[in-house]
Amino acid sequence: MVDALVSNVIKQLATIIQKEFELLVDVKKDVEKLFLTFTRIQVVLKDAEKRQIIEDPVRLWLQNLKDVSYDIDDVLDEWSTEILKSSLVEGVDDDVDDDDDGRISPTSREVCPDNLFSSCLECPANLFSSCFSFKQIGFRHDIGQRMKEINERLDFIASLQNTFGFIKTAKNDIIDEPKCLETSSVVDVSEVFGRDMDKDIIISKLISEGSSTQQDQMVSDHVPPMIISIVGMPGLGKTTLAQLTFNDERVKNHFDKRIWVHVSKPFDKKKVAMRIIEEIGGEGNNVVSQGGGGSGHHIAWEVVHRQLTTSIQGNQFLLILDDVWTEDRSLWDPLWLSLRCSSQGSRIIVTTRNERVTIMMGTTYVHSLGLLSDENCWSLLRRYAFDGRQDKECEKLKEIGMELAKKCNGLPLSAKTLGSLLRFKQSKQD
Repeated sequence: MVDALVSNVIKQLATIIQKEFELLVDVKKDVEKLFLTFTRIQVVLKDAEKRQIIEDPVRLWLQNLKDVSYDIDDVLDEWSTEILKSSLVEGVDDDVDDDDDGRISPTSREVCPDNLFSSCLECPANLFSSCFSFKQIGFRHDIGQRMKEINERLDFIASLQNTFGFIKTAKNDIIDEPKCLETSSVVDVSEVFGRDMDKDIIISKLISEGSSTQQDQMVSDHVPPMIISIVGMPGLGKTTLAQLTFNDERVKNHFDKRIWVHVSKPFDKKKVAMRIIEEIGGEGNNVVSQGGGGSGHHIAWEVVHRQLTTSIQGNQFLLILDDVWTEDRSLWDPLWLSLRCSSQGSRIIVTTRNERVTIMMGTTYVHSLGLLSDENCWSLLRRYAFDGRQDKECEKLKEIGMELAKKCNGLPLSAKTLGSLLRFKQSKQD
């Protein structure tokens, strides 16, 4: 349904652009920008509509897109109506019969059908050349302002596209691999709510637990690191929890090295290995420099694998493997063979939405991330919606904001999305 709606909007915008109407310069730019953004979004809609069945954040994203599509459709309809009115008035002025009863001549009744942007192309009088020479400057200004506002909302919706890692479907139905937005260890703690207890549990696993077992195994030179997996549905904040843990002072002081690797898919063992080598530093950077700092496809896996093993030895590290998808043990085992050579006390944190991944990797502890409370959703939504705004504005929207927080169903991503959209609102009526 959303795909059909967006397709209709794109057709209307394309008609306007192709006919080169007499538009205000700013309005023309807004029309072109809307067309490009909708077109960019359209290629992921097939995948999004499939995933909305089980993924609440995707369903919310599609609902926001649908709302914006209806709004621009309304604007274009009003535009069409105003053009028809203008053309009809001009026809009356030109074609009134001067004889006796002031009747309008038959030619003046020849107006364009309802769907102006498509059917007017067939009008014999070439209506478009005059339709957009509006005398109603106020109306044109209003249209321009509304298009700017819609562009801002649509830009935000488009910016979330990469967050979901949608599969793109081209017009010839060729499917591309999803391109996920790469993560890093940097986090703004002021934008995180309700995860202190989760963080403390993870840190306790990193620092204290397992020490007695390791003391019993001190006879061994190679004590395998404990693997901790953070599991949960998309939008719950798995990456955020890993970031909070990674940047905690207790963790910084406990480990010699802290390494962050965004894995995603496809699982590239060489890329992951070279990122670890790069973070550990030392002589291992020779391999990284040979690879140009990238995935190093021209360097043999043998060279990378040996260097990874050498770099790992003697280091107590914390390794974050963010967004792991693969269930293929043959891809993981070569890396694990090297990682097992670390000093005792090393730890690995994996974030994944798939519990089968945790089994494949031999996870020691699985942390199933829960939903946020309505109160924490409200705090997060408020942070995004009202930050930097005056108290009077915030008070006007507080009631509707709290209602929206309850509809987030405990998902931080939903709270962020709704909060960001609420920034554009000035009152309940909006």
